Amino acid sequence: MAAFGSSRDDSTIFDNFREAYCGKWSSEEEYAEQLVDDCCMLEGAPEFLKSYFNYAAFARDLFIDDYYFDSGFVFRRM
Repeated sequence: MAAFGSSRDDSTIFDNFREAYCGKWSSEEEYAEQLVDDCCMLEGAPEFLKSYFNYAAFARDLFIDDYYFDSGFVFRRM
């Protein structure tokens, strides 16, 4: 087992941080909107149908278990 503060521990901590960190956003909903866009979740859906997508509800569901929001920073739960 590596001693606390060893480079092995530091490397693991930084790797975990990089994997969990999603960026800085003004709100949970703004992050959800970007995630939908980045993942092309609504690609191919007719424009009129896209206006019915509930980003607030999607954000609420994301941040129940999978993500957390702290002072504008979004992290994936690991």
